[in-house]
Amino acid sequence: MTSLARPTSPGARGAAASTRPADEPATATTTAAPAAAAAAPRVARPAAGAAAAPPGHPPPARPRAVIGVMGGMGPAAANDFGQQLISRKQAATDQEHARVLLDQATDIPDRTGAILRGGPSPVQNMQASLKRLDRGGADLVAITCNTAHHFHGDMQRAIDKFGLKLELLHIVDATMAELERQAPGAQRIGLLATSGTLDARIYEARAEQQGHQKTWIYPDAATQEKRVMAGIYDGVKRGDLEGGRANLLAAAESLREKGAEAILLACTEIPLVLKTGDVQADGHALPLIDTLGALATTALARADEKTSRLSTPKGVFEVAAEGLTAFVQSAAAFLNGTPERPRRIGVMGGMGPAAAMQFSSYMVKFNPTATTDQQHVPLLLDQATDIPDRTGAILSGGRDPAPEMVASLRRLARAGADEVVMTCNTAHHFFPQVQEAITKHKLDVDVIHIVDATMKLLDQRAPGATNIGLLATSGTVETGIYQKRAEGRQWMVPDAASQRDEVMAGIYQGVKAGEVELGRERLRSAAQKLADNGADAILLACTEIPLVLQHGDIRNARGEAVPLIDTLEAQAREAIARARTPIPATPGLVQQVQQWLAPRQAPATAGDLA
Repeated sequence: MTSLARPTSPGARGAAASTRPADEPATATTTAAPAAAAAAPRVARPAAGAAAAPPGHPPPARPRAVIGVMGGMGPAAANDFGQQLISRKQAATDQEHARVLLDQATDIPDRTGAILRGGPSPVQNMQASLKRLDRGGADLVAITCNTAHHFHGDMQRAIDKFGLKLELLHIVDATMAELERQAPGAQRIGLLATSGTLDARIYEARAEQQGHQKTWIYPDAATQEKRVMAGIYDGVKRGDLEGGRANLLAAAESLREKGAEAILLACTEIPLVLKTGDVQADGHALPLIDTLGALATTALARADEKTSRLSTPKGVFEVAAEGLTAFVQSAAAFLNGTPERPRRIGVMGGMGPAAAMQFSSYMVKFNPTATTDQQHVPLLLDQATDIPDRTGAILSGGRDPAPEMVASLRRLARAGADEVVMTCNTAHHFFPQVQEAITKHKLDVDVIHIVDATMKLLDQRAPGATNIGLLATSGTVETGIYQKRAEGRQWMVPDAASQRDEVMAGIYQGVKAGEVELGRERLRSAAQKLADNGADAILLACTEIPLVLQHGDIRNARGEAVPLIDTLEAQAREAIARARTPIPATPGLVQQVQQWLAPRQAPATAGDLA
């Protein structure tokens, strides 16, 4: 059996080390002096027994196009789109995945309400999202809401009017191409969509314009209202997936009965609960076309064809400075002031991409009071997949990730983020350089440290826990990211063999490579050994690990579930808490002058009151 290092207390490192066999690497870490945390991180030489992590990749010869995503309509659908960009891309490392900038623009008013009931127009806020994506360096834009494509023409005109460097994709074009792949020659096409999409004839008009002649089949009025709209708004958007699925499946069956040869799932919430195989016709599965998946396929293909507009001095992808635009914006804010607005969370992702999307999903999951799109937290997620491997830089002399991390931070700040999270534990080794960049470039952002958020959640979930197990990459373990920042804890880590063969293999050859079951098996074994050795709680301190381990998977000798603290969840809960405090309004010079010039009413006198 692989032995684990016993927990050590602060100051006991020498005693602990003396009990190791001479050939055992020093993997048992303790709480270290905090002085090192303030120093700029350095790339370390490989530690004995450490797993060989993939080295940092050299800068690509041609920067890949950035896929911009106008999301927030609803947030869960945009997250699903982000996941599909990952699952549909054949990639073995973070750096091979698509580069994506996701804007969860939750302030965009309801599109169906605007079309059918004369509600607030979404155009202005959709234009604002386009501008954020442009400032953040996007090259393409995918709108992850079918109904919002009613305003596609308005968005194209905005791109031309404001000189935005964006190519706007259309979900109907992508869907019709996917329909021909899955159901070639199908003529009778069922359409499951919001009433706004149907009323605006978004699919029929665009398809005809592109030369597709189809016979369209719709739900009857009662089914549309009581099944489709109820399934979308009262079901999926409110988090009642089972209720939403039941209603939407009944609507799909009604289209089959009317003779549909294929059905377009033309609201981006519907594919969250319906898939091909759910509806049978004449003994075979009726094709259910995921319009969001079709859009993801088109976006990935176009991104591979298109060169990014980001400049690449020394291989670092930066948005070209636009001094005049920034000056005009600053001058307008100085003169007119700024209104109160929600606090926007920025996400430095791409390390790995699946963990960043999990964080974005957590921002929906752990905000249960949000029952409409507009009540969710606005978020900007930069899948900065060009950031080199962090563990490879720390342990194997790979390329320094700090310049690309700073570039991502600057893109997020430029696009309008107020608070930033880094969805990678190991990346926090470079936290001092990120803080230095905030000061150097005068960025108006605050970075939420993952250790601070995790310790807060640990104290809530496992109050009084003293022996803390740490499951993390060798880079995180060796540099003491947690041990140095969270003093006063007794830390337990896997021994060298378990760290190499279970933790690192589970992360890199397992989860990151898409071998989920392998990752789960290896990581569960490492976690169980920590519990067997007396861990009161275990930090899942690599953002890939919670994708395969959940609370209840690990039990101690008494048969009790050992608390597993998901560091990504801790970040999300802290981000949601901070987002509840809006950015206050600031008066502009014009308003201040108006107040100063306003006639002051003299105080009432006794004579006035008589």
